[in-house]
Amino acid sequence: SGRVDQLAEVAAGMDGWKYVFAKAISLGGGEYGNGIAYNPVTVGEPVSQFTIAFPEAAEPRVCLVLEFEDFVFASTHLDVASPTERVAEVTEITRQMMDRFAGKGKPVFLAGDMNEQPADPAISKLKENWSMSSTNAPTYPSDSPKTCIDIIFLMDNSGKCTVAGAGVGNRFTSGNV
Repeated sequence: SGRVDQLAEVAAGMDGWKYVFAKAISLGGGEYGNGIAYNPVTVGEPVSQFTIAFPEAAEPRVCLVLEFEDFVFASTHLDVASPTERVAEVTEITRQMMDRFAGKGKPVFLAGDMNEQPADPAISKLKENWSMSSTNAPTYPSDSPKTCIDIIFLMDNSGKCTVAGAGVGNRFTSGNV
């Protein structure tokens, strides 16, 4: 709220990183949506990008998708109030991602605040076509995490990928997170 430059500040602090932001709504003098920061030196520039907009439920939500030469990365924040809406949102994400990227041979990642725990309905729906690549360690609330709602998935049969490790950052030796 009141800040339209927060993602720009994060990218600027990462020495040469760039970012893309997809607005879902105007809020408190700023914008609310999803963004992706990336290092163009290590991953290159996006070869395509698009936004999946969801029907209004508690509030409009989006999923931002960046396709790079070697992989696809999507960022979302699912509906906060309705399990039914969250299932509809992940169904639409899966449909569009499979339509666009199935058979292309590159890994397809989906990450975000799912507003659900790993055994809840929308996550169970995702697990029909996606594998959970992150840990199920607590991520919410941020000041004293007790439950996992921030999750990274890899679309099944989308491309070869090895997960070298997974964890939740809770101590940092540099920077101000």
